[in-house]
Amino acid sequence: MTLKNSFSKIVKSPKGSYGYDNQRENIDPHVKTKVVSAKSFIVNDIKVLDLTASKFVKTDSNKFLVSTDITPSDLVPTIETADVQTVNTGTLTSGTITDVQTWADGNEVHITEVTGVPGFDVEYRVDNITDFAGIIIAFHYEGSNSHAATLQIYDDTNTTWKTLYSQTGTALNHNLRYVPFPDPNNISDYINGSNQVKLRFYHPQSGNASHDLYIDFVALIC
Repeated sequence: MTLKNSFSKIVKSPKGSYGYDNQRENIDPHVKTKVVSAKSFIVNDIKVLDLTASKFVKTDSNKFLVSTDITPSDLVPTIETADVQTVNTGTLTSGTITDVQTWADGNEVHITEVTGVPGFDVEYRVDNITDFAGIIIAFHYEGSNSHAATLQIYDDTNTTWKTLYSQTGTALNHNLRYVPFPDPNNISDYINGSNQVKLRFYHPQSGNASHDLYIDFVALIC
């Protein structure tokens, strides 16, 4: 499964008097910019297709163009689904790891809350990861306005869980949600020495046995 973002051609701005693609040079000759036509990109390390030069180039971490060529396949992010499921807290009513590897196939993992804190703690591990841009999830939570279902990611360097997304009350849908990773400069902190990333659905309040969590899809976009 792949995702791809496309843009229409970016129209170049008129050249300034100093020969660059920015009219502000007429005011400040030190402002010198070049505009390329972008067709596709990946979050974090932006990779673009220079339509004029008919070749692939990419940017460095500061988003400046560098000379390294890339292949077209680099422009298409891949989806890495969860490999391992661990129910630390909560009652597993039904479902296995394979039920969260395909979206909207009619299969899901059903977790019932338990009394005490946390109401549920369901962990997922994604293997063979060296880099990623965000998380894709699909779930629905049948709770109350005072109860929350949160998505967290494990910071392996600082041994803490970081909350990425939180939802209260009841949301009866399995819509896909893309959760961008908010700390791309420290992404290596969240990948352990075995190239694994850990995610979890966590209920921070005491649980209620009448509340349920249904998980349909868990993956990283890389």
